[in-house]
Amino acid sequence: MPNEAIRRFVQGTLGCRCADRVFERVESGFEDWHGGRCLRMLIGGRLLIRIVAAPEKDELGSRLARWMDAGRAERDALGLNRFRLVLKARSPAEVRAAVEGILAGTTPDEHSHVHVVAPDDLVSVYPKR
Repeated sequence: MPNEAIRRFVQGTLGCRCADRVFERVESGFEDWHGGRCLRMLIGGRLLIRIVAAPEKDELGSRLARWMDAGRAERDALGLNRFRLVLKARSPAEVRAAVEGILAGTTPDEHSHVHVVAPDDLVSVYPKR
């Protein structure tokens, strides 16, 4: 997939302030990750992004904790600066509210974030399979 589409997604949709030059080196691909299909992106040796389908509401808390722990551990092991977990959801506002409730009592990690986006926001970077 073209790096330009990834740059637009990361800077536009996710709101990350990565410099344009980091998009000169992008690795991306699908893989199995903690029981589901995931699109993994490594951007410029600085940013790790994992895009997964949002689970059902009753599984969100346990999966979110597992995914965030795994993403931060991978970020740290690779010596990267940031980790972004992107949840693909048909009802982004509902899932975002649930995520905020789950994360409300946790200690923030300024170098990791959860984003919730609609499937249409992912068209350029997450092709249907």
